[in-house]
Amino acid sequence: MGSRLEVREAATRATDEREAVAHLIDQIGKERPALTLFFCSSTYELPRLAAHLTDAFPENLLGCTSSGQIGRSGFELGGMSALSLFTTELDVQLHAVAPLARSSERAEEIGAAIRARRAVRRVPAFGLVLVDGLSLAEERLVSSLYAALGDVPLVGGSAGDDLGFEATHVFHGGRFARDSAVLAYVETSLPFRTLRFQHFVPTERRMVITDAVPEKRIVTEINGFPAAQEYARLIGRDVSALDADVFSKHPLLLRIDDEYFVRSIAKRGDDDSLTFFCAIEPGLVLQVGRGVDPLAAIREGLSPRAGEGPAEVVIGCDCILRRLEFEGSRVAADVGHALAEHHVFGFSTYGEQFNALHVNQTFTGVRLGG
Repeated sequence: MGSRLEVREAATRATDEREAVAHLIDQIGKERPALTLFFCSSTYELPRLAAHLTDAFPENLLGCTSSGQIGRSGFELGGMSALSLFTTELDVQLHAVAPLARSSERAEEIGAAIRARRAVRRVPAFGLVLVDGLSLAEERLVSSLYAALGDVPLVGGSAGDDLGFEATHVFHGGRFARDSAVLAYVETSLPFRTLRFQHFVPTERRMVITDAVPEKRIVTEINGFPAAQEYARLIGRDVSALDADVFSKHPLLLRIDDEYFVRSIAKRGDDDSLTFFCAIEPGLVLQVGRGVDPLAAIREGLSPRAGEGPAEVVIGCDCILRRLEFEGSRVAADVGHALAEHHVFGFSTYGEQFNALHVNQTFTGVRLGG
């Protein structure tokens, strides 16, 4: 019996848009896949790249700019990577959301259509969402989509721009766009499971957000004191030492029921405020996180469960802060190898989505096959 799913991956370091797409075609071929997913450096001339991609893959193509990719060689910096899935057991519908200020309204429109479809076709399904990573709109988008979709699990990632933090783009409908998102609604009879894991556990050091500017993800006070000063005290560092490396090693964890979700700090303000990479508001109780062995966490998160075989592919959204931490700890090559061993194809993100939540310093994704 032949495989129910054929997975073809491609990667290129070519900087010319036409040449880069030609390299992808050479590796993937021109047959019509059920889905093609790509991630690319933001340094390409995006309108020109969009034209060549659309010509090469005219149907069910989605992707976004990234801050690096994950593929057969582990972490891949620059260039572009692509994944095509060939099977008769995937039915993919792409839904654009733009502008993101209308995400709640648009989510209900999408949800109504999908709920009507699912009332007739009770096929297992999941959603994969890609969103502008600098929009500050991920929370509203994913909470609205998850509520509107009903019982459909949702995973995704926020687009990057090679750590420029200037402009991130999502591709759909033949063009790259900012202030937008795309949902791939995927029905399949193939085995699948959505994933979320991290390598941080809570400590006993707790804090309460006592003042914040939620719409800007800025915290001004923790425990009634200037936010940066109190955070520095709780982690045992001088406030002047707070930088991206310190933030990545000491993220904050939010407990929801019996699970913990990472809330990462982006920067310290001149006024000793703290800007976060995800939603934050007064009254939240957070705990300082402590890192554990990332390789053990990856292997536990990606290994098959009882009754599963090895995944044929894992579409993964992995926080850029994780890769930067791994590089600083000189374990990036080992981590990349572990991801490749488990057939991960994905990208380094500016944030991750899991069901109704937007999180940080986390791996989210979906394993297919096995």
